Amino acid sequence: MKKLAQSLGLNEQNAKVYSVFFCENSALKKELKYYHSQYNILERKVKKLKKDVKSLKDKLEDLNEYVDKKTVFNLIYEIVLSLNIKKCKDSFYLSKSSEDSDE
Repeated sequence: MKKLAQSLGLNEQNAKVYSVFFCENSALKKELKYYHSQYNILERKVKKLKKDVKSLKDKLEDLNEYVDKKTVFNLIYEIVLSLNIKKCKDSFYLSKSSEDSDE
């Protein structure tokens, strides 16, 4: 009888351990499904972005045929110069007005 009780105790203990592991396993399976679906979503987004980048590269290469790089450089240079001149004028007026207010 004592041996039977001991074996039942072990079986109860095993059942409890099995129950805990079963719950943990179920939770991990749910997490795995979630992460797998997230991975699939991200994978689709990456594929779409790769296509978009390729498309933009193709368009840029097409534009290179029609754009004179020297002209673009000169335009950018003129814009930067005009911005610097405007900035200098603004800072001059600001410093001038602050001097006036100090008086």
